[in-house]
Amino acid sequence: MSYIFDCLTIDRTQYSDTCQEHRNNTGISASDDSNAGIRADGTASVVEGLYHHQTYIQRQLFISTADEPYLYIHAEELNLPRLGGSTATGSVTAQSNVDLTIKAGTKLTDGNGYYWHVISDTYL
Repeated sequence: MSYIFDCLTIDRTQYSDTCQEHRNNTGISASDDSNAGIRADGTASVVEGLYHHQTYIQRQLFISTADEPYLYIHAEELNLPRLGGSTATGSVTAQSNVDLTIKAGTKLTDGNGYYWHVISDTYL
């Protein structure tokens, strides 16, 4: 069973429930700009915030979905220190139909999130 709800659904549902409760207790229908309507809207907002917070905390419980500060907590509990990064080396094949020089320090990308830094001037 999923406990992740659409924000607008929670807000409107809670608002409607609160207005219905007010109508049941007093016999008076609450408009959006009435005191009861404003209180219902405030209550709905608080409930919505609680659901968002619960969803956030749920993500932090698992290593695969945790944000970085919580990864440190998981690592500490498992006695696994965070390792530093390492440098990868290799070559890139490129073609050009014009004479082209790629200067050292240029950053190449494949457009899919992978980057390479050119370490020396390269002539194509």
